[in-house]
Amino acid sequence: RLTGAQISAFRDFKDLKATRKLPTPRCYLIDLDHCCNRDLELVLTHRDDHHHRCPVVLVTAGATERIIHALAAGADDYISHPVRAHELIQRVNVSILARSLKQDTDPNHLEVGDLYLDLKARTLHGHTHKKKPLTQTELSLLTLVLAQPEQLVPRIALKSKGWGDKSVSDNALNRKMFEVRKLVT
Repeated sequence: RLTGAQISAFRDFKDLKATRKLPTPRCYLIDLDHCCNRDLELVLTHRDDHHHRCPVVLVTAGATERIIHALAAGADDYISHPVRAHELIQRVNVSILARSLKQDTDPNHLEVGDLYLDLKARTLHGHTHKKKPLTQTELSLLTLVLAQPEQLVPRIALKSKGWGDKSVSDNALNRKMFEVRKLVT
């Protein structure tokens, strides 16, 4: 039971972003059937930038390709229509718990294999690597990629995480990712 839960509804991401007086959300619940891909990606990026412990749970009638795309982009779970209240509450609670457990490790570093990314010092090192200082863009891109090992990260997520709202060409992203790959090899 979600006792004391406050629910806020938004037509699109612009409405969500314009509302600054809301408390930090415990979960984003998105109706995938009434949400464009761009809004979904913006919500996922917004969540990653501001509410690291906040899961994104999708509700859908079953558009399989969109579910796969959304989960690959970073959504945590989904539930199919018709929505049963007890199942929805359980999925939200499990997603909140799973995301909080995932973040309870040291928030100042990421480790994948022998790579150690120090987020505070903005350095990368490992058993076979010397300590390397990183630019803010390199740190942002590595954080996104290393936080999801063995998963594809969509270009839109890389651009948003690395450059924020700035417009970045695919060529600029390719060059920067080439530099980032050189850092980890």
